[in-house]
Amino acid sequence: MPYAVKLVDDPEYVLLEYNYRVTRDEHETGRAEAIRALTDKGWNKLLVDARKIDPEMSVGDDFRFTKDHRSAHPLLVRIAVLHRPDELERFRFIENVAVNRALDLKIFTESAEAINWLNLK
Repeated sequence: MPYAVKLVDDPEYVLLEYNYRVTRDEHETGRAEAIRALTDKGWNKLLVDARKIDPEMSVGDDFRFTKDHRSAHPLLVRIAVLHRPDELERFRFIENVAVNRALDLKIFTESAEAINWLNLK
C-alpha cells in the first residue's frame, strides 16, 4: 500500500505516511482515511510524511489536491508536512497554495520540528 494512517496518542495527532509511487487517487484515498481518523478521535493535528514518496502528480495535480484541502479537512485542522530537502521547491508551492486558502499548513524536513509546531496550539 502506498500510504498508511496511524494514530499517535502522545501527543495526539494522526500520521499519514506516503511511500513509493503514489497516484492522485491514492493521495485522495489516504487523505480521506486520515480525515476519518481525525474526526473519529476528535483531534485536529495531522502529520503528513512524504519523505519516501515518489509522486505521480503534476504541478497542476498538486495545486488541485492542495486547494481541495479546505473543503476536505475539518475546519481547525493543523497540517505539518515532512518532505525531502531535494523537494523544497515543490513543497513550498504546496504550502503557498494551502496558506492562500487559509489552511494552517507548514512544511518541514525534520520530524521533531514538525511535531513541535503541531503542538504549539
